[in-house]
Amino acid sequence: MTTWFVDASATYNGDGTDAAQASGTGLVGAWDSIASNAGSIVTGDIIWIRRSGTAESISSYLYVPADGEINGWPKSTDVNYAGRPPSGTAAGWDADAADYAELTTALSTGRLYAYAVDRAVIRRLHITSTSSSSSAHIVRLYYADDVSLRYCKFERGGTGTAGYVASMESSSFATFEDCIFLRSATTNTGTTWSGLFHMGSSVAAYSIYNKIINCDFFGGNIGDADSSPMSGALLTIGNSTTYTNYVYHNSVIGCTFSGASTTNKYNLGYNYDPWILINANDTKILDCSIEDTATYIKQMLIVYKGDSNRIERLQLTEGGRIYVDDATNTFIDIDASTFHSSGTVASDIVVDSDEVTRIVLNNVSFPGTVSTAHIVVGGDNVEVLTDNCSFSGAPSRMHPEALITVEDFSLGAGDTISLTVAGVLTVLTEGVDFNA
Repeated sequence: MTTWFVDASATYNGDGTDAAQASGTGLVGAWDSIASNAGSIVTGDIIWIRRSGTAESISSYLYVPADGEINGWPKSTDVNYAGRPPSGTAAGWDADAADYAELTTALSTGRLYAYAVDRAVIRRLHITSTSSSSSAHIVRLYYADDVSLRYCKFERGGTGTAGYVASMESSSFATFEDCIFLRSATTNTGTTWSGLFHMGSSVAAYSIYNKIINCDFFGGNIGDADSSPMSGALLTIGNSTTYTNYVYHNSVIGCTFSGASTTNKYNLGYNYDPWILINANDTKILDCSIEDTATYIKQMLIVYKGDSNRIERLQLTEGGRIYVDDATNTFIDIDASTFHSSGTVASDIVVDSDEVTRIVLNNVSFPGTVSTAHIVVGGDNVEVLTDNCSFSGAPSRMHPEALITVEDFSLGAGDTISLTVAGVLTVLTEGVDFNA
């Protein structure tokens, strides 16, 4: 195991063994580039990169060493601050003001790549890509296990078409924590943008027990995203059809999703650019929020196939449509949210599944006018519970053998609610005001 130091602001390329800048090429001191010295990095090595404010340009794969680390120099609040090498402190690295060690690329081959590695750590890197290639994934985990990424920022700065900001395939036990996934370009005209983050399996190998914790997803202008299956979402977990059963037991906790839709999305389906798309098993989305600053029609969440997926305490600001299609044992809990609707949209929440589905709505407002119904249930074994919710301008429709529980329900002046039933429907009411 060797400890290496990188300072992109250095005049000379040293031997990498000390944080201080070398007085000549090959002499004792920091490398001036990690990419040009990557051939010296082997299993178990630890790399420290200075947060100098000078970005290094990379044009090829930057491979993560197995059982090793690539660290931007830590800030005082970071978990690894106490373990930083004295060499960096002596060289003045603690005083650097930049938040990250900076890397940039304009090529599809410029990426951070964890390929077939076990037990690797990446911290406090900011990688910006301006490549418009659909294969330009900024960070990619492939056949990798137990990879931890923290305090990192992965940014798509280019316009037009582009690949995922982050992707992981057939990888397990990975953690993304306190990271930012960003689409920062102000104008995006392409129609084949893949999305921000995709977790799936490209072959018959598992992607399981991965966690995304306290991360921020900024989609920028997202209305022009890809309309092909399983693309265009800020977060996609699963695959379109193949290898779905190899993606399970993955969690997303305490994350925020934000952006501005630029076009209306009238149609429902997994290929119409939802913000979060799940086609996997036993996925948990916990304590997350979605905020769209525009008032266009959009899709916020789609659960497409898969079994035992749970979305709990989800909050929506200017919320869009929720769609459950052919999934089993789905649980969705939405709190303190407002849906944005228009008369051109048929519904806000659609459950088109004949398997067990439970929707819980707490303090949710449906102020808009929709052409069919705010909540449409088109399958059996579905339960919808509302608590302190308000609806305006449209009925709700429930399929036979569905159950709706209504508490603290209110209608605006002149509004009506109707339940269209072709079979047996159970309605439980408590504290309901029908006098508005």
